[in-house]
Amino acid sequence: MKKSAIILFIILIPAVLKAQQIFGVRSLSEGAYPEMRWAQKGRVDSASFTVYRAHTGSIDYNQIKTIQFISFSHDSVFYRVIDTTLTTKGLFQYFIETTSGGMPIRSEILFGHNLGYIPAPAVVNFTAHAVKEFKALQLNWKLSNTLTVKSISLFRSTSYDKDYSLIATLPAEAVSYTDNITRANEPYFYFILINDFFGYQIPSVRIHGISDYAEIPYPPQQFTAKLSGKVVTFTWKGVGSDIIGYRLYRSAGAGHKYFPVNQRIPYTGENTTVTDTITETDKSPLYYYAVSVSDGYLESNTTDTIAIDLSRFKPVSPPAEADFTLDSTGRVMLMWTSQISNPAIKGYNVYRETSEKAFEKINRNLVPVAFNFFTDESLTGYGLFRYAIEAVNDAGEKSVVRTYVDVNRPAPVIHLVISAVQTATGIELSWQPLGEISIKKLAFYRQTGESEPVLAGKADNISSKFTDTRFTPGSTALYFVVAEPMQGEPFVVNDGILVNTEKIAK
Repeated sequence: MKKSAIILFIILIPAVLKAQQIFGVRSLSEGAYPEMRWAQKGRVDSASFTVYRAHTGSIDYNQIKTIQFISFSHDSVFYRVIDTTLTTKGLFQYFIETTSGGMPIRSEILFGHNLGYIPAPAVVNFTAHAVKEFKALQLNWKLSNTLTVKSISLFRSTSYDKDYSLIATLPAEAVSYTDNITRANEPYFYFILINDFFGYQIPSVRIHGISDYAEIPYPPQQFTAKLSGKVVTFTWKGVGSDIIGYRLYRSAGAGHKYFPVNQRIPYTGENTTVTDTITETDKSPLYYYAVSVSDGYLESNTTDTIAIDLSRFKPVSPPAEADFTLDSTGRVMLMWTSQISNPAIKGYNVYRETSEKAFEKINRNLVPVAFNFFTDESLTGYGLFRYAIEAVNDAGEKSVVRTYVDVNRPAPVIHLVISAVQTATGIELSWQPLGEISIKKLAFYRQTGESEPVLAGKADNISSKFTDTRFTPGSTALYFVVAEPMQGEPFVVNDGILVNTEKIAK
């Protein structure tokens, strides 16, 4: 075969290798005659093949006539070549070619030599040192033998026994490498794989190195604080790849020393949220700032200082005085001394006590400090009521004491006109229903002669009739009506109606 044709073939090798069918098995090169073996799965058209050789690193292949064998086993074909044609010492590369379906098939390349026994290359004196004034590690090594080395692969991980990745592929003559790392003051682990002409060797020992580089990081950006209850929530944005965490500092009052709120806050991403719970509300204001901490354990310049005003936590007192008035509909309006000049007061709560219920809060929302009055929209009864007013500070804390107001809400003047008629079943009383919705029941009392009045029965306020079935026929009875409100004391709404009854014939 002409030399130019061989050169053309070598140029096409990368495309052929993607679909190779003849695979290298092994290479024996401890004597004067290198021996190479290949294998191919499936049937073949021909039991003959040709052998090509070139010096290592060359693409100038030549066909050689040398000792070659072919054998069959199960579904595979095995090719064996012993090169007895060498006249010079050195490293060589080989491939074979056969045909299948009229198309040439070429094997992958194997390497051989006639240099006698060559010890496998190994890594010695493998070290890692910090690079001064740079965030990098200087790796140095020495190979025991580079004669058969093709390249060196360098691997790195942040863990001793897992997650290694390839960081560089270097020529055989390389003896050092500068690794630019992302974190200082953290260990990095390395090992080397030697790729020689006969395959990868056993990995080297694993070493580790730490960069002691230190650089002042950028301070946190967009530093904000929000107070809710007694918890201050801080947010900021980190800038830079060398940040391993942050510190938040606090000072209790102007001119006082700053102390870290907590230990170093770990870096969890670009945006950070941290809280601080206020325990001493008598020190006002509190001042805060944050700093970034680099992987060199240096702190950045501070953020702008944020002041947290604690006046909202100051204890507050209720209004000094309170009074009431009744509007035209009988609703109770409470009024008290204005405290709008006190910045600690946020608003008020109003409570009501009746003869039937203990104090209960009657305002749904906090009455703002700008309003020093409150109308009781839910009061339905009559009689004596007691109100209590308490102040609430901006932190939601209530005053220890309250201001009280006693209110006597008179019952409305109601005159119930009723009529009476004797029926077969009793005395039937009738009237026009009352429009006063605060009245729950109407109680009917009967008095005969000089005896005490007795309850004849009750009817709902929406009713218009009541029949007394327990009267005494042939007697004279006086009926009067008492209204029972939803809240407060009952009151009389009818002066009485006299009824003369007849005896019922048997």
